[in-house]
Amino acid sequence: MGPLVLDMELRFRIQALMKCVQDSIAARKIKGVLDLTPGIRSLQVHFDPRVVDQNVLIRKIVALEEALPNLDDMEVDSRIVHLPLSWDDPATRLAIEKYMQSVRPDAPWCPSNIEFIRRINGLDSIQNVFKIVFEATYLVMGLAMCTSARR
Repeated sequence: MGPLVLDMELRFRIQALMKCVQDSIAARKIKGVLDLTPGIRSLQVHFDPRVVDQNVLIRKIVALEEALPNLDDMEVDSRIVHLPLSWDDPATRLAIEKYMQSVRPDAPWCPSNIEFIRRINGLDSIQNVFKIVFEATYLVMGLAMCTSARR
């Protein structure tokens, strides 16, 4: 529980807990877990109640969480990923055109969402939008990730 705030330390702790649960599954110390889905503040555990009792599983996971080291002593696996980004290409222009025809032709981000971004951020040019977006470094803390824990 706790306040609904973005807490990066909590997100790292969730990631470390997920790794401990995965290791326990691999070592056959925990059975019946089907999937693990980490969130920013939580770890969803999908399990088979025919294989493991909910209370037993909760006790095991709580024990793992309580045994986690201090955050200052943890390392969380990460990686740098370079993704292509395409703006104002024919497919994007077609999607905007279809949106304007079928949903809302007067939306403030039409006919160009890049021009909209430039305008609402008070930038001098569309090139400044590209520069800011392409030169930025992003930290992705979750992206609909789901790990299969089936064994």
